[in-house]
Formats: sequence, C-alpha cells, structure tokens
Amino acid sequence: MLYIIDMDGVLVDFAAGVCALFGSPLPGFGDAGKRVHEYLGIPSRVMWGRIDEVGERFWHELRPTPFASDLVALLRARGEIFIASSPSLSPGCAAGKIGWLQSRFGRHFRCYSITPSKHLLSAPGRVLIDDSAENVDAFRAGGGGAIRSRRSRTGFCGRKPTSLIICGRSWTEWRERMAEPKKLVLIDGMA
Repeated sequence: MLYIIDMDGVLVDFAAGVCALFGSPLPGFGDAGKRVHEYLGIPSRVMWGRIDEVGERFWHELRPTPFASDLVALLRARGEIFIASSPSLSPGCAAGKIGWLQSRFGRHFRCYSITPSKHLLSAPGRVLIDDSAENVDAFRAGGGGAIRSRRSRTGFCGRKPTSLIICGRSWTEWRERMAEPKKLVLIDGMA
C-alpha cells in the first residue's frame, strides 16, 4: 500500500504559522468552520500577501503537527509513504516545502510531489490522507482510497487543538486500529 500524505494541516501546522505571522493567538473552540483569514478578520489576499513577503522561510519554518511523526511511523509500518502538497502561487512556497521535507526526512528524501493536482496520483493500492474534502473526493474518483483528516487549528472544526480526527475517530483510536489489522475493517468506506 502506498500512503500519500498531505503537508498543510496533516504533517505541518499551517494555521499556527499564519497566526504567529500575524501575532494572533491560536483559534479556540468558538472558531469552528472558519478559515485562517476569517479567524484573523482579514481578507484572504492580505494573508497570502504577507506569507508571500516572508517567502520560502515561512514554509520551511512551519512546525510539524503534534501527531506528524506518529502518523508517518504508523504508515511506514504498513507500507510506503509519499508526500503530496499543493503550492501557493509564490515560487518560494515550493522551495520552502522541499526544504521542510529535507530537514525532517533527510537531504536525499525524494518521495514527494508539489502539485495542486493530487488526484493525478490516484490509483488502486494508493490512499490519500488529506484535510481537503475536494482532494479526497477527486482522489477517490480517480480510483484510489482516501481518508479525510480534520484538525481544529487547521480547519477550526472545534475539537481538541492537538488532535487529529480521521472520519470522526480520534488519532488515538485510529492509531490503535492501524496497529491491530483485525480491528481495521473499514475507515470511511475504505478497507
């Protein structure tokens, strides 16, 4: 099995990085359903403009999510991993994301794709883990499996800030199911 893992919101804490960039505290439970720029009370173009000003450094210095290393270890134990991340329109974004990957996985790490078209990676025997419903739907339509993850600091879904929610299950429950294949029967319609 090949597990294709999204960066922003799954491996990388994009929302915390944006909040820090604007000197804002992290969102709370009352911010459910808001995008980062909405939480900050600014137009999307202002948020992206500031990120673009910082450039490559913004993306390279983002912190991993609290569960990133556990998720990678768990998936590596069950198959191969591949990282797929959609870039912003700034050229520094792709360079920063590659720098982030190499700083965590080693200079020679090459199992990644920087693309807004993750659905092109879809095929039987591949599973996408992403926080975007659109990416999940497109990946499934291409013949692959997909699991939608949600995080409170990324999607502001109103859950515990350090938790990963996959198909309504907590990260702890999902990790236990993955560790014991007999318990892993169906996750969000995907065996």
